[in-house]
Amino acid sequence: MNRIFLKRGLKDNLPILNEGEPAFTTDTNELYIGSSTGNKHFPNQLDYNNLMENYNSHDKFLKHIWIDVGDKKYGAKGDGTTDDTIAIQSAINDTVLYGGGAIYFPKGTYKITSSLNFKSDNITFNAPAGTTIMPYNCDCIVFGDNTNDIRYNFVNINGLHIDMEHALTYIGIRAICTDELHFSDVLITKGRWGIQLDYSFNVTLEDVICIAQSDTGLVATLSDKMLILRGQYGNGEIGIQILGGKAITLIGTSIERNNNVGLLLGSSNRRGSWEYCDSVNIHGCYMERNAMLRGNGFIVIGDYNNLTNEYTQSINLIGNYFNWDVANPRTPIVPILYFDRCTYVNCISNKYMNTTNYSDKSIQAYDNTITGINDKSTVARESVLSKKNQFILPFNIVITTNANGYGEYTYDTTDFLFTEKFVVGNVADIPNANAYHTIIYPNQNQFKVILNSFTPNTQFTFTGLLMGTQNL
Repeated sequence: MNRIFLKRGLKDNLPILNEGEPAFTTDTNELYIGSSTGNKHFPNQLDYNNLMENYNSHDKFLKHIWIDVGDKKYGAKGDGTTDDTIAIQSAINDTVLYGGGAIYFPKGTYKITSSLNFKSDNITFNAPAGTTIMPYNCDCIVFGDNTNDIRYNFVNINGLHIDMEHALTYIGIRAICTDELHFSDVLITKGRWGIQLDYSFNVTLEDVICIAQSDTGLVATLSDKMLILRGQYGNGEIGIQILGGKAITLIGTSIERNNNVGLLLGSSNRRGSWEYCDSVNIHGCYMERNAMLRGNGFIVIGDYNNLTNEYTQSINLIGNYFNWDVANPRTPIVPILYFDRCTYVNCISNKYMNTTNYSDKSIQAYDNTITGINDKSTVARESVLSKKNQFILPFNIVITTNANGYGEYTYDTTDFLFTEKFVVGNVADIPNANAYHTIIYPNQNQFKVILNSFTPNTQFTFTGLLMGTQNL
């Protein structure tokens, strides 16, 4: 019979232990283990509880907890045929017990038959390339809870492929009332929804791919401060659907080949009252062949179903690329951009390809406030269909008078789609002007400022806003 000899004594008398040799201090009830670098204190439950009280969720202590689902204690096989549900859920449960940490999946294919669930802060899923979780008739990963007022924080998922081939009516990842989410290098194929976010804030989706979903690649409801960086959402019904949320940013994201809308930003009444999107920025994105069978356009922003009087506001589309399917045009034809009940919309330096004969109008706008559509290099004026919109355009005009005190400036507004007379407000004269200024409206595409009897050979500056309305 093998025996373990345990040295015992007072802490002050503790000798240098041999590597692997244990010792117990009778006065402080502490356990020490000898190592090549000296005696190591082995924490007991009391020590752990003290650590949990003294360290917050960001502390390195929690990040050092690392659990491998393939360890003997858990026994996940990752062979694609063994049901690994219990093994993986046990690893998750232990991580939650420790207060958070990293759960590691060795390369393989993990079959599960019920959802992987947790309600905890500081959970990270790590996996090398080629690691797949394959749910059977269930959602894959579900975290958070909306049955109480508790919110969870800091969930990271890195490197996983979630294959929903055997769960076509279920969801890949679902987050409920969870903040500080970061998903990177995640691939979700098939299923009903790739990712569903409910009431979740500070979300970063980096290099995430959701393809071939029967409903939507990414659907987010009442989720604020969301960054969608690169990634791909396509080959499904809808690419991305965001219903209510503030500070939404898409950068370098590809949304293509969806049967319905590529990107839908609209209102939601999930809280019992209507909430809308506010401050949306779409920069450098690539969108191709969306709305191939259904939908109002590539991008639909606002309350296009007329469910509410709330307005989606502060929309910026800058430097994006939109391309229709030349070989298979949609019938009936629809616009690329469709705005309804939006305020403060900017479209700048976007490129619209192959719209002739495939899109009735590149942009359709109804009942909006537009601060600038300046895509004049790629969108002709006649390619924009607008109704009941109000346009607001800031201006700054410099006029130099001649020797007789006369000067004029003609402002061309053709590219800004005004259809009625302009109103100029907040006009500021340079001090010391000894006469008056006159503004005339010779036609709907320009206005002219004329100075008579002003100070000769003097430069004057006028600033203000151009405002026009349409009621076609």
